[in-house]
Amino acid sequence: MRGVVRTTVTALLAVACAAGAGIPATAAQPGGRPRPVACQEITIETEPPGLGRTSLRGELCRPAGVVATVQLLLGGLTYDRHYWTTSPDGSGPSYQRSANNAGLATLALDRLGTGNSDRPAADKVGFDAQVVAVEQVVAKVLAGVRGQRYQRIVLVGHSFGAGIALAVATRRPEVTGVVLSGYAHAAGPKLAEFGKTLVAAKDDPVTGPANPPEGYLTTRAGSRSEFFFNPGNAVPSVIARDEADKSTTTTGEQTSLGSAYDIRLAAAVKTPVLIALGQQDQLFCGGQWLRCSSADEVREYESRLFTGGARLSTVLLPDSGHALNLHRNSADFYAGAQAWIAAL
Repeated sequence: MRGVVRTTVTALLAVACAAGAGIPATAAQPGGRPRPVACQEITIETEPPGLGRTSLRGELCRPAGVVATVQLLLGGLTYDRHYWTTSPDGSGPSYQRSANNAGLATLALDRLGTGNSDRPAADKVGFDAQVVAVEQVVAKVLAGVRGQRYQRIVLVGHSFGAGIALAVATRRPEVTGVVLSGYAHAAGPKLAEFGKTLVAAKDDPVTGPANPPEGYLTTRAGSRSEFFFNPGNAVPSVIARDEADKSTTTTGEQTSLGSAYDIRLAAAVKTPVLIALGQQDQLFCGGQWLRCSSADEVREYESRLFTGGARLSTVLLPDSGHALNLHRNSADFYAGAQAWIAAL
């Protein structure tokens, strides 16, 4: 099984090399040497309906040289930018830095209600508000941010953030591609149990000190390993860091959660799509619909839904749980994703 998945990643790398003429001359190939990167904190103002002016914050990192493409990175429920900036083994490159080493800029965003971004009333922060906010971020990044403009923008989402990315791609034809990680139209054995782990964020020892408003939720202390990880393939200190860096979700997101997986989004998108799943993702794999036995199985299953003309590719990361970025072999996913993006 490991060979099947590695073959898929290798094939993606081969495609990227074949399409090398379309990559900026200064860009390193995926897996290349570290390169100088300038990172800065940025704030982008948005106005989702019913919320007024809200500030979203994130870290914009741009490698040296000519940079044509920026990746907008969107975390899932109870995650913020840290999902993209955390090393999977405590020392190797994060997803963010992997993209930068491949010659691509990244904006690791704290979605509305997470991290350092504004926290409006919880019932107002639902799927639709998130989509509108991110859509406005896309427009402003393409128009130019901190004196830099980009020719292409790729949306990279994890879980709920992937659903937001997919929805935005149906509304913004400028989006070059979409990476949906930890995302599928299926239910694994742990999915129904996940909601039971959510507790009031104000009462949690990690999120409570920030004094989140009523209706903001987070995962119960110590529960993330069960739902987001395959502990046998994750460094204990990384699991601990994930707990220490966890963020929040809202009652509004909980009531609108199904919209992120609406099959009409899959049918409507025309942008190239890469779906990446961990083979041991207990939230989406191993159920009656999707076993995640191979990348081909995932592609065959999801292609029945992506009927609007999107070119669909899949990567299956062996021995990985739901949080693909935070396992010992996450670099294989990083390489596959950067190769796919370079070939767009």
